[in-house]
Amino acid sequence: MDWTPENEARMGEQTTEGQPASVPEQEPSPAQVQTGSGSPSQPHPQVGDVTQPPADGKAVASLITGIASLVLWWIPFLGFGAGAAAIVLGSITLAKKQPGKGMSIAGVICGGVGVLGTVLFWAVIVVVLILGTNSPNLNGTPLNTVTL
Repeated sequence: MDWTPENEARMGEQTTEGQPASVPEQEPSPAQVQTGSGSPSQPHPQVGDVTQPPADGKAVASLITGIASLVLWWIPFLGFGAGAAAIVLGSITLAKKQPGKGMSIAGVICGGVGVLGTVLFWAVIVVVLILGTNSPNLNGTPLNTVTL
């Protein structure tokens, strides 16, 4: 028996003996009518009911490694490696048109930002170290020279 406001109102009614009033059975809805396959108790999918297949494992891995590259961008090999893995896994999933397109795109973007952040961070560190060793001291002598 399906829930309807009329059925709920009838369920609350009492008979003269104090017993709940019985609710007459209704005819099945069109979705419950058997059309030759399946059981009548199982409703058939309606038009517009689309179930998506589960996401591909590579898409999930791409998203996870992309997020890891955003967190680990300051560690030279971990941030770069995680970002590169995210880009590769996401690209494979997108090229094969497997399920999980949104996760793949997010993984590729996060991986790209992680790789770019890692490269820029370490480029700045190298430039600062190179310029810092060749800059003059407070008294005007370079740091890498020895005065006697």
